Amino acid sequence: AGYAALLRDSAATGLPVDAVFAARARDARRSAKAGADAVLFAPVVDAWWARSPEQLKLAWAAVLAEAREDQRLVVVATLRDADASDALPAWLAAAPRVVAEPFSSAQRAGFWDAGLADLEDAFRAGAEAAAAPVVEDAAPA
Repeated sequence: AGYAALLRDSAATGLPVDAVFAARARDARRSAKAGADAVLFAPVVDAWWARSPEQLKLAWAAVLAEAREDQRLVVVATLRDADASDALPAWLAAAPRVVAEPFSSAQRAGFWDAGLADLEDAFRAGAEAAAAPVVEDAAPA
């Protein structure tokens, strides 16, 4: 639930940003398969959390407090600055962290080239299979 996307959706729907976030959280829970975790993605939290409206912060607190026995809620958050502890929300400051160095431009390009090539091959194979003539088994004589 990137902040820019929340603002864009808020403007498009006329709903307040906290209502848009709550709807996304509900959708994440609803769309997860039975027994699977619901996942929310919060990119560059340190860049927008401090200036986000209080209602959005309350909506985050409500969603995080909504513990369910049948489904965990996993929040994947990224930071622009791994040392920006003062700009983090309390729920994230106390959370376990995995710090990874940012990818270089070459690493990023390599990832997308490899991933998209595989995807292109998969689509090509699917399209070829769909275009192939249907061969029916010959009936026994």
